[in-house]
Amino acid sequence: MMLSDDPLDSQTRADLEARLADLESERAALFDWFKRTGAVVIGVVVAGMVIVSLVFGAQEEAQAIGLFIVLAGLAYGAYRMNKLRQRGKAELMGRIAQALGFDYRLNAAGFPLEHFRRLGLLPRYDRDNLHDHLTAETASGERLELVDAKLERKSRSRRRRGPNYTPVFTGLLLRVDASEPFSDQVLVLKDSGMVGNALSGWLRSDEPVHLESARFNSTYTVYANDQVEARRLLTPTVMERCLDLDEQTRGTPQIGFSEGRILIALDRGAPSFEMPQVWQKWDAAAFEAMLDDLRYALGAARLLGREIARPEPESAQADRA
Repeated sequence: MMLSDDPLDSQTRADLEARLADLESERAALFDWFKRTGAVVIGVVVAGMVIVSLVFGAQEEAQAIGLFIVLAGLAYGAYRMNKLRQRGKAELMGRIAQALGFDYRLNAAGFPLEHFRRLGLLPRYDRDNLHDHLTAETASGERLELVDAKLERKSRSRRRRGPNYTPVFTGLLLRVDASEPFSDQVLVLKDSGMVGNALSGWLRSDEPVHLESARFNSTYTVYANDQVEARRLLTPTVMERCLDLDEQTRGTPQIGFSEGRILIALDRGAPSFEMPQVWQKWDAAAFEAMLDDLRYALGAARLLGREIARPEPESAQADRA
C-alpha cells in the first residue's frame, strides 16, 4: 500500500481526533498542575532555606536539601509527563497502525538488531534503545518489520565519573522479506572516499561492484560476492530509489541484501512516531506527523517496488463470513 495524502477513512480520523481531544485535556491539566505545584514547591524551599540559614546558620546544608527537593520534584513531574506522552503515542500509533494494516507494539524487544550489526549497516555502538515495532505484509505476502532505534557509543570523560554515552544513530531500521531469493549477499554502503574505500576493501572478503551511474557510485559503494547478482538487484530504478532515500535522510542509508531479506538502516537524526512535548498543544498535527513518518518508512520499504497489503474493511470480512 502506498500512503496517499489522507490514507485514513473518515471514521478512523474522527476517532483519532476525539481521542486526541481527550489527551489534550489531560495534557493541559497536567501542565497546569506542574506549573502551579512547581511554583509552590520552589517558594516553600526558598523560604525554608532562608529560615534554616538565619536561625541555624547551616547555609550549605540548607542549600543541599533545597536542591535535592527541587530536583526530586522535577524528576517526578518529568516522569508523569513522559508517562502521558508514551500512553498517548501508544494509543494513537496503535489506531493508525491498525487502520493501515500494521501490527504495532511500543516495545521492540526481539527485533534482530544483530543482523544489521553483522552486515556493517550500523556504526559501532555500546547501548541500544529500540521501540515502536511495526510489522505488516507486502501485497505479495512478504513480511515487513520496522523499529525506531537509538544507538549510543560509550566514552570516558575527565569531567564526570562513569561512562558518557553519545548518540551515533537515531532513526529507522527496516527488514523486508524478498519475494524472489537472491543467491548471495550484496551490501550498499555509504561511499567513504578513495582512502576509506581502499581500507575497507582490503579488510573485506567480497569485492566492490562498479555500476553505470556516476551519481550512484559517488554516493554508495557496493560490495558483493557475485557481481552478476549485484547488477541484477541494483537496476537503474532501484539505484534511483536509493539516491532518493539519501536525499531524504540525514545520514546516507545503509542497505543490505542478505539471507533472503532486504535490510535498511536510515539515520534520520531524530526519533520517529513521537508525540509533541507536554508544553506544546496536542492537536491533529500530532497524528499527521506520525503519518508522515510512516510515509517515509513505507517509501524506504518500497526499495524493490513492494507495496503493503491493506487490511480488508470489517464489513467485507463480515460479508465473507
